[in-house]
Amino acid sequence: MTKEKTRRELHVWHYLHDSSQGRTKAERITDGEITLTLPVVGGGRGAYVLPVDVRDMRALVAVDGDLVWGGIPHSATVLSSVELGELRVEAINARKSRLAEERPRYQSQKRGFREYVVLNLKRHFLLLAQSRSVVRRYRADSLSPQYLFIEVDHGKVYWRTTTS
Repeated sequence: MTKEKTRRELHVWHYLHDSSQGRTKAERITDGEITLTLPVVGGGRGAYVLPVDVRDMRALVAVDGDLVWGGIPHSATVLSSVELGELRVEAINARKSRLAEERPRYQSQKRGFREYVVLNLKRHFLLLAQSRSVVRRYRADSLSPQYLFIEVDHGKVYWRTTTS
């Protein structure tokens, strides 16, 4: 058996903006770096190079949205956070906040006679051990927040979401 065949295959579990969850393969550049490609907002694909030690047994997860306060366990590592660009929705379609809720993160903009709300979207790459985490995603049609619970169990990743 060759040395190449004995190496562990690397996967990235992902839940990206306006798409369903999935898993994609990553390629090893060196023993300390990997490369992968993922879809980006607006079409196309983006290439990423991440510092991942091949001996690390934690699950590599990519998610678009916000890391919430206290939502990531101490055993996790945030490898990278990348700006993906702006999400823009007409203000009339944006979810309105309720009095008791935290204020939304988006900003209002006017263009001519139309008013829009704009949110800067980030992609986060996380290394997660067997644990549960929570991040905040945004719906494409209303920028309504959706909380995503990430459960890592023996190298597999399970996703659970809230709706609002």
